[in-house]
Amino acid sequence: MPELDRDVLEIVERISTLQEPYRQNAVEWLEEFTQNGIEDVGVDMPHFLGTLKPIIRRNFTRFVCLVLDEAAQHFSMM
Repeated sequence: MPELDRDVLEIVERISTLQEPYRQNAVEWLEEFTQNGIEDVGVDMPHFLGTLKPIIRRNFTRFVCLVLDEAAQHFSMM
């Protein structure tokens, strides 16, 4: 699996662990954080992540996944 696809999948999987309204809150946070509109995380994140250099993309993905893991731990069943 290409690295870009893996990074997108990691983010999508973590968002899917959240229940509403936390899932939508996470998407809105991602929109603000990336300064990009996100209608569908699985469609829009590859476009955003594709603009980043690989090392920046990987660090971004790690950070986002860390935040989403914390959100899942506090607001949802993980």
